[in-house]
Amino acid sequence: MPKKTILVLLLALLVHVQFLSQTQARTLERFTVRVHVPSIEFPEKENMFSRGNVKGRLSTFVITLTHPGNGDIRIQTKAKTLLDLNASARIAFEVAGYVTFKDMSKYDVKVELETRAKAVGGPSGSAGITIGIIAALLGVQVKQDAAITGTILPDGTIGPVGYVVEKASGVSEAGLASFVIPSIEAGAYMDGLSKHSLSEEIREKYGLKVYEASNVWEAFEYMTGYVLMKPKPETMELNTLTYREILEPEAREMLHKAEESLEALKHKYHFIGRRVKGISGEQLEERISSLERKIEKTNQLITDGKLYSALSYGFQVLLESKQLLEKINYYSTGDSERGKYLGELLRKVESKIEKDYKLVTTESKLESLVQLQCQAAAEERIINAMVLLREAKEKIENGETEEGLNLLVYARERSNTAVWWKNFKEKFEVERGRKINAKLIKSLTDGKKDYANLLAQYLRYLANETEAPEIKEAIYRETEENMEKINEAYERGLYVSALFEALDAISNQNMLMGVLIPVFSRKDFAEKIALKSMEEAAASAELVKENEVEPLLPIFHYEFGSTYLNTSPHIAFEQFTLSILISQELLKIKMLSGGQTSFPEVKPIPLKKEEVEVGIERKRENLFFVEKKVLRDIVIPLICLLIVAVIIKMIKDELRKPKLTFRPDYYSG
Repeated sequence: MPKKTILVLLLALLVHVQFLSQTQARTLERFTVRVHVPSIEFPEKENMFSRGNVKGRLSTFVITLTHPGNGDIRIQTKAKTLLDLNASARIAFEVAGYVTFKDMSKYDVKVELETRAKAVGGPSGSAGITIGIIAALLGVQVKQDAAITGTILPDGTIGPVGYVVEKASGVSEAGLASFVIPSIEAGAYMDGLSKHSLSEEIREKYGLKVYEASNVWEAFEYMTGYVLMKPKPETMELNTLTYREILEPEAREMLHKAEESLEALKHKYHFIGRRVKGISGEQLEERISSLERKIEKTNQLITDGKLYSALSYGFQVLLESKQLLEKINYYSTGDSERGKYLGELLRKVESKIEKDYKLVTTESKLESLVQLQCQAAAEERIINAMVLLREAKEKIENGETEEGLNLLVYARERSNTAVWWKNFKEKFEVERGRKINAKLIKSLTDGKKDYANLLAQYLRYLANETEAPEIKEAIYRETEENMEKINEAYERGLYVSALFEALDAISNQNMLMGVLIPVFSRKDFAEKIALKSMEEAAASAELVKENEVEPLLPIFHYEFGSTYLNTSPHIAFEQFTLSILISQELLKIKMLSGGQTSFPEVKPIPLKKEEVEVGIERKRENLFFVEKKVLRDIVIPLICLLIVAVIIKMIKDELRKPKLTFRPDYYSG
């Protein structure tokens, strides 16, 4: 065979081996776990929040994680699947990433459901799917003598399910030893039993070990025998030195403006207000007294170092006093001139918002994550100002003049805060020359937008099963408003704002899922949940700080939530959750942007320092991994080196051969 042909074949072989190496590398990381979950069979007219003649059966989720992947999750089962199962799987996928600090866009998950049921649905399997995905991400197996039931919430809380005792019968019949159920208040309430009687009934009737989990961390321990360690910062106290240095002057400036506006209102009231038609002097005096108390509160918040709350209170005083001033000015105008006055005010506000919108949305270089946070806040507020302006016009057109007037003033002041945030970002020192990747932000926004939309649909599905029309109405209204905010920012191409609006929607919808849990309406229970979230929010913000990113918005929402902890724990819970979500998103953006990060690593630790028994499938998978790893990392590189060496030797041999020259005088023919 000619040597040129041999060279070509060797080169082709080298290319093929390299391709094989890449192919093996892509299929290397695959992990499968099995998670047992009880299901129920019930009459068609029954729903998941009611009790009836139902029977428990054991089903199994076979969860296969593949890396690298594209962030896809697929349900595979012979049974008919309902919307909530697909939604539950997606929520479980997101929660697993949230808990482990993994970038889930790099993984694919296939969820196979082994069940004898003809149709499957209900959210009670979502806790099991979450545990399975986390276990696969961390490389541990789930106990095969245990089952779990529970509804997973976006923040990792395990919510209630129905038919816990009936499901226990299916677990027992399958020969399993233990059963993990939602924590005391939720699970017990849904069954109309106390904590003690619920657990005891299952133990006495079926001989099962019963564990009650309030969140995914507890459930993971019971289902795997491993402790899922949360990443902890070096200190649990927020280091807000930069925050104080920059924000305190701003808070004092806002306080000064609020005091000036209040004084102007008092002056106007004393000289004109008492004689103005349409305004009650007593009501106005009461409003002024309320604003004076808020001024005192603002001063106290500055003293306490709660500077964002001080800004918020100061803005409320500024807004309310200016609304009252405009009201007095409007009624001080003659009847024939009021329409003209209102029209002129409307034109001025429209012109201002249009100008401010151009200023805020003009593309500028975002060179740090703190600038990104400021830009998000600015865009959110200018869009809010535009929405308020539209609402004001509608009110005025419908003859609701006072309400329209208040909304006009609100729109104007909201626009001012948008410009404030736009300018505020320049106060932070940043590393010049680094620009936030716009394509990355767009990609993250797409994912969070889809997730928020999924949660909205899921919530409405769950709300349809409740017997409280006021809760259903509130959920439909709030989920619709959430998606409108996201979509408006997204359609305008304001992806930074859309991303943070989506995080806001997710935290709100997480709280609304809690509202569906009856015990969550109890203030003591809500305070308990909020306190846990508060601790986690502080830790998450400090982790961001340790990674050299100023956690501006996480601190703002943490602080804002803390002011509501004693009065409105549900609002506090929502704000703490939002703080956590923003912290994690900031860490993710820095990591994906190529920045240096000490990104938190979540590690499973065996209980009592003992190895947890793993299944045969995992051992086989390990052997498969070892064979693939040896092939990819040792055998294939050696083959490539050998081929290259042969090619080099052949080329050298060709070059060393003496060159033959054709000479005509030697030609004898």
